[in-house]
Amino acid sequence: MPERPCLEYHQTLPFAPCIGKVEAEDYRAMIRAVLLFLEGRTDDVERELEQRMNAAAEAYHFETAARLRDQLSAVRTAAERQNIVTGAGDQMLSAWRARRRASACRSSSSAAAR
Repeated sequence: MPERPCLEYHQTLPFAPCIGKVEAEDYRAMIRAVLLFLEGRTDDVERELEQRMNAAAEAYHFETAARLRDQLSAVRTAAERQNIVTGAGDQMLSAWRARRRASACRSSSSAAAR
């Protein structure tokens, strides 16, 4: 194992798995949350972060609770943006399908009239 933490540790990340500065269970929980997020299961991520935040606050670990609160806010913001993009895409797809059906109906009624 390296003696010094990687550059990411010095820049922003509070974990340093590269030198063992994080418990294996905590690191696994973080990786699990990332995987859930990437799978689109943001409700599960939000619920887990909220539980951890409340537990930290009850234990008077306010800095940890604040960090978890910020993570929860970031997850909610990302999920909201994703829903907006997905929702708009669904609406556009539905409009395209409706136009296509209307066009097909006009074409078949024009052919029948001839």
